[in-house]
Amino acid sequence: GWYYKDGESEVRFDFNTMTLKQDLDIYAKWSSNIPVNYKIYYVFDSTGNGDYVHVAEPLSASSIAGKIKNFTAPVGDALYEKYREGHYPLIRSHTMVMSADKENVYYFIYTNAEEIKYTVTHIFRSPRLTAIIGKDHLHEVFSHEISGDHAAESAAYVVVSFREGITKDVIYQAALDQVKATNELGETSITLNEAQHKEDLWEIVTSISPDSYEEKLILQAEGENNITFDWETRGTTATYQIIHYQQSLDGSEYEYYSSTKGIGNVNDPVEATLLGNSGFTFNKDMSTTSGIIKNFTVENGQLTDGLILRVYYDRDVYNYIVQHYKNGTTTPLLPEPNTTTSGRAYYGTMIRISDVAVDIEGYTLAYDSEIKLTNDNQTIVCNYNGLEVQYRYQVIGSAGATFDEYTDTSAVGASPKPRVLSVLEGFRLNAWYYSVGNGPRIPVDQGWISQSEDKFVITVPPAPVEWAGEAVYIFAEVVPTTRKFRVEHAPYSQNPQAFVFHLIGNDAQNANVDVMFCILGNGYMDIAMLPFGNYTVTVLEWSWRFGAPTATFNGSTQSLNDGKFNLELNTTGDVSFDFSKVTNDRWITDDDSVYLLFPNNE
Repeated sequence: GWYYKDGESEVRFDFNTMTLKQDLDIYAKWSSNIPVNYKIYYVFDSTGNGDYVHVAEPLSASSIAGKIKNFTAPVGDALYEKYREGHYPLIRSHTMVMSADKENVYYFIYTNAEEIKYTVTHIFRSPRLTAIIGKDHLHEVFSHEISGDHAAESAAYVVVSFREGITKDVIYQAALDQVKATNELGETSITLNEAQHKEDLWEIVTSISPDSYEEKLILQAEGENNITFDWETRGTTATYQIIHYQQSLDGSEYEYYSSTKGIGNVNDPVEATLLGNSGFTFNKDMSTTSGIIKNFTVENGQLTDGLILRVYYDRDVYNYIVQHYKNGTTTPLLPEPNTTTSGRAYYGTMIRISDVAVDIEGYTLAYDSEIKLTNDNQTIVCNYNGLEVQYRYQVIGSAGATFDEYTDTSAVGASPKPRVLSVLEGFRLNAWYYSVGNGPRIPVDQGWISQSEDKFVITVPPAPVEWAGEAVYIFAEVVPTTRKFRVEHAPYSQNPQAFVFHLIGNDAQNANVDVMFCILGNGYMDIAMLPFGNYTVTVLEWSWRFGAPTATFNGSTQSLNDGKFNLELNTTGDVSFDFSKVTNDRWITDDDSVYLLFPNNE
């Protein structure tokens, strides 16, 4: 649609209702309206040969071409029961651009692992050690396993503290190595008795600090998961770290977001600089944002922070407004005063159009997509298409009429365009019917029908919702125009004879007419319900005592030497046949044989 800026807000411009009072920049916003389907599979290779089995129900849905969608592989209870423990995705998330040209399909591959392993490496660096033992550091590696529900919850990442894997003995050994190096270099006169002075070494350890105190480790179900803390003797300086936590999208917890770290002089003040990220508000009550850099210390045998400042941010809750428009317009589809609906959600929530759309009689959602909530009072537009009915117009009974158009599509609640039925000469309109889908034929209401000269007009009333998505058939039953047709003959009146006639139709509308009949001399035959059109009348096997007849139709007489007569039957005219008497020498005698011939030699 069309929009303009009102301060920082984006407002939809309505050409029909808004009045311009000053210069205004309006601009068009475009979106794809091509719906596409996508499918996401979650599979485990049970044999290692590509024999995939499903570990969760595939995700089948639709979106709009060009949209970017992020998918996260389910774990734990979201999987089929058989695979809830010990099965983790090789890749936790995947981003896909919806395509209109190719299939939108992705497979999350799972591996079978009872736990996810990760290691924490502590490296102790000392220039003195390099001089004594020829190495630039000593290190210890600690392996951790997370399994069961905890592994499922942590399948994306874990936050690793520098305390993991650190024991008093490990720090002692590192300090002892440094003291030994110091002694051998002659830089101090300290003498050690390991058993006697072990506890005293903790005072020396206070000058050793790691390069960070807490880090986020992205886990992979396969491959090495390792994080390293680098320790050094820092003298009068110490490491400090500022860690930022943001409230999760569901509001249930605070997640590690980012950190900054540095080296500062002991006893110097340090302050955290707030991020100022859009959509989040600083939580002063939970946060520690200033402090004094301290030496790394040990309290009650436990390692403590050099200095960590923790900063927490609450996710903002925004209102959003949902507008419901007829697709391609700014016409609200909900009545006043409820032209809009509203809701509230956390910043960053992906709001699905179909979730905030409403049921509007006669309309359906034009397309579905997801919109990220980024502003307070953000407008979300739901566009609807009117439900449609397909109309099919058909002539039944014969081919004696035509419609000006045979198909139409119209929205529910609206009438399709009137359709004109033209009836050909020799035919008449017998009845109108309609049917919905494969339902029964129902006579139409007389109010649907009007007549203009020799044409009939049918206007279907506004379609009810029940017709939505259906094909509605409109039937015009057209039958031939017919009349009663008289055939007579005037042969010799004495001793009336029987004469056989054959009447057949020659046109499409009368092709099914095939009648044989008999007339006694000086008689006639009425044949009813004959369609207009061209016919052939044949005189069959007339009496041997009479010659070839003549036929008179509409004042025109002709001799029928072959016994056939063609006529065009319309609104007027009967046909008469006149048989002339043959001379008496044709009368039979007692010695003559007589054969009566019938059609098909019967």
